[in-house]
Amino acid sequence: MVNAQEYINQNYPKEGRKNIVGLDITPEKLREEEKLQDGEYLEGSLKLEGFDNLEKLNCSGNYLVELDVSNCLKLTQIDANCRIKLPEQTGLIEKGVKVGTNIVSGVSGLLGLREKGSADKLAESLRNQLDVEKKLRGEIASLKEQLKKVEEKNEQEITKKQEEITELEKK
Repeated sequence: MVNAQEYINQNYPKEGRKNIVGLDITPEKLREEEKLQDGEYLEGSLKLEGFDNLEKLNCSGNYLVELDVSNCLKLTQIDANCRIKLPEQTGLIEKGVKVGTNIVSGVSGLLGLREKGSADKLAESLRNQLDVEKKLRGEIASLKEQLKKVEEKNEQEITKKQEEITELEKK
């Protein structure tokens, strides 16, 4: 895993950020550009600052827990799978910012933020989806532990049966 904020800071110098209109930091794109190796992803929280002209952002497929684009006032499209902090002081809702998500279901879609409060609804929805994902991960861990116990019990029973067969063969 690669820290997302460190990656941005190292690969996008502050003086050049204002010229970036589109930013694709998906693992696939970064592997294609040989900036990430197979199995690597960006992780952690990411705050984009200095990207004054950024209109489109795609950071889906990473393990971001939070994305702060509150300083990206020209954004019109975001594709991410994490909590998103949008600019509060702008009319992004009225401008129809599109936000794509692919949490849990793995299906990427676009949601237009046209009505007041949509950003809050989206944030709540993303939090709920993250809670569901966390719960599912917990259930998976529990099932793995149960499976391990069953396998151990089966091993013990097999060993016991093999010992019984060996005893019967001796008679």
